[in-house]
Amino acid sequence: MTRPRSTPARGPASDGGPRPEARPGDPGAEIADLARVVAAARALVAQGNDVDLTGLEARTETVCRAISMAAVERAASLVPSITTLLDELDRLKGDLTDRQRAYARAMDDTAARRSATRAYTNHRPKPR
Repeated sequence: MTRPRSTPARGPASDGGPRPEARPGDPGAEIADLARVVAAARALVAQGNDVDLTGLEARTETVCRAISMAAVERAASLVPSITTLLDELDRLKGDLTDRQRAYARAMDDTAARRSATRAYTNHRPKPR
């Protein structure tokens, strides 16, 4: 496994604030904005970069608040968008889980090589 490029943690969710294209309180715009954040995070992970998801929870709360304040008919019309967003969040979780497992395998491989190296180094015949 190759190690990802050394880049500072970054990501679209790092500031937690609303994006200029989102209209505060418009649940459709908030969902679309959060979907863009998740897509950008997935792209960074796919490229092997670190991603900062610090603001993701706050953004999700903003979306939930906007939906809860919407009229019932409007909220019901958002079900397909919400479902798509949840699917994307599940995919991001899967991407991050896969990456973590790959790191764990690489660390296990490294530990095994070090252990073998130590075993052979400690049992060398002493020079006469």
